[in-house]
Amino acid sequence: MGAYNTSGPPLVIYGVLRRWTPEEFPGTLQSVFVSNSVFVLVAHSLTGLWTPTVLHLYTAVLPFIPAAVLVGWRFNRIIPRKQFERLVYLVLILMGLVLLFA
Repeated sequence: MGAYNTSGPPLVIYGVLRRWTPEEFPGTLQSVFVSNSVFVLVAHSLTGLWTPTVLHLYTAVLPFIPAAVLVGWRFNRIIPRKQFERLVYLVLILMGLVLLFA
């Protein structure tokens, strides 16, 4: 189910091809992800996919979100552009492999 709600990889590929700077990536990705996530949450709610287990797991990860945002912000500040692009490609390849073999 998660693979069909994953808008990230195509958008990241588009951003790399458009040569977005590391400064442009976070804001652009966040604006798309927030609007897309609201749509997906509403659609899942309307179709009954919000179960007690899902709600429990969701609340379990909420405390980690600010830490993840902080780590991402710091990495964005210290990673040179060329290394950033390589890292983006590496993560996309790893995500593709996980989707193929999981």
